[in-house]
Amino acid sequence: MAVAHDVTSERSVPVLDHGFLALDAALASDLAVVNGARVSFNEESQEMADRDAGLIRFLMRERHGSPFEHGYFRFLVKAPLFVVREHHRHRAGHCLPGSALIWMETIAPRAGRLLRKWPIASIFRNWHEGVRDSLGRTRLLPACRNLSTRVLNEETQLFELGRMRDVFRSGTKEIYELRAEHVRLRCTSDHRVLTAEGWARAGDLRRGDYVAVSGVRVTRSGSQVSPSLRRGIGVWTSLQRATLIKPVDRCHVCAKRFPREELVLDHVIPVGLGLRRALDVTNLAPTCTRCHRSKTDLEQALAMRENKTAGSKFVALDSDPERVAEEETYDIEMEGPHHNFVADGVVVHNSYNEWSGRYSRMDAEFYVPDFVRTQVGKPGAYTFEPVSDETREAARREIEENAARAFDAYERMLAQGVAKEVARAVLPLSTYTKYYWSCNPRSLMHFCGLRNHEAAQFEIRQYAAAAEACLERLMPVTHAAFLANGRVSP
Repeated sequence: MAVAHDVTSERSVPVLDHGFLALDAALASDLAVVNGARVSFNEESQEMADRDAGLIRFLMRERHGSPFEHGYFRFLVKAPLFVVREHHRHRAGHCLPGSALIWMETIAPRAGRLLRKWPIASIFRNWHEGVRDSLGRTRLLPACRNLSTRVLNEETQLFELGRMRDVFRSGTKEIYELRAEHVRLRCTSDHRVLTAEGWARAGDLRRGDYVAVSGVRVTRSGSQVSPSLRRGIGVWTSLQRATLIKPVDRCHVCAKRFPREELVLDHVIPVGLGLRRALDVTNLAPTCTRCHRSKTDLEQALAMRENKTAGSKFVALDSDPERVAEEETYDIEMEGPHHNFVADGVVVHNSYNEWSGRYSRMDAEFYVPDFVRTQVGKPGAYTFEPVSDETREAARREIEENAARAFDAYERMLAQGVAKEVARAVLPLSTYTKYYWSCNPRSLMHFCGLRNHEAAQFEIRQYAAAAEACLERLMPVTHAAFLANGRVSP
């Protein structure tokens, strides 16, 4: 299982007057693209060669996009609100099929507040397209946008209700299925899932990895297996050594090769999860003694954690992720401080997580444009031209003074006891906010192709240029192929 590495140092790029784009973490390289393509032929490259660069150019030119999805970027961005709203249109990766079930809080006339499961496609339709009333009219109802769903507080390990900021439709994408004893999660390969070792891409998970789930109680201490039965299972497992372990074999955890005497047979799905897989030879795999000890320690730590909390439980995957379909996909944005939600019973990440003025006081930081322009022509066929120095200074003064008046009103309302979530309504679109943005290399190229373009809005183009510089630095061959392909994502 691969987890993103922290690469925060010296990665922040100033943008506009008070903004920035910082590469917070990344797991992306040209070599990952090459091996993502060659795995179909059971081949692997250890380092980049000329033929590997040629392969990347071929994949880009022929629009074979999936190998470019085997990577991950996470950015921390500080930008004006109007830039954020443009950016949110690019829901890049972390996507779910329309059938994914989301826990939603609803209010019943007699029962009061209830949690019910709704398909994410239905939530999107009700939110953005409206619902039909008894007269056949389609209406956008506030109740369909004021929604809460189940989230995990990662500090307390307790489930809470978090507010949804928006629901997005993300286009048709390849869907993979993760299967465990109690859950089936279908999502894109780059959707991040909470595991026992932290957040990881769904496509990087393997059979036996533990994923966090909601509403399922699993005994992991093994207390349901009697000592005598456990000894019997151990004897049966030992008898399989000669058949299932070669004289020199590979550890299924670390992938290193060892002589048979340094290997043991490991139950990939632990016996403590139930006896169904205890005597199943397909659930046994060679494991070096060091990895077996580490895996056993992890299982015991999970058992102790679950006995102490009422929060997330962990179940082991029955198999590797499997590609099952190509479907229309959706994503949810949560209000801070939460950056996860529960889909099909599994704790998953959302690709945008914005600083919320609902929970904290907003800072008096506003964007005052230096590049003031005028629009020439009709919509769809217009250009932007600079204005005179006098007009530019007058516009900047108006924007700055209006922002100052708005923030004074915001401060007055807070002093009078008005809730932050109400008082923030007076703040202008020039207010700066911060948010995390996660995407894969393919999605990043699509964003840069559209937004780092001369026809794009000036402000968002500055952020796209900063993001593209990160792509060029970490994946130079891929970026060169992207340019040679006319800046079109595969």
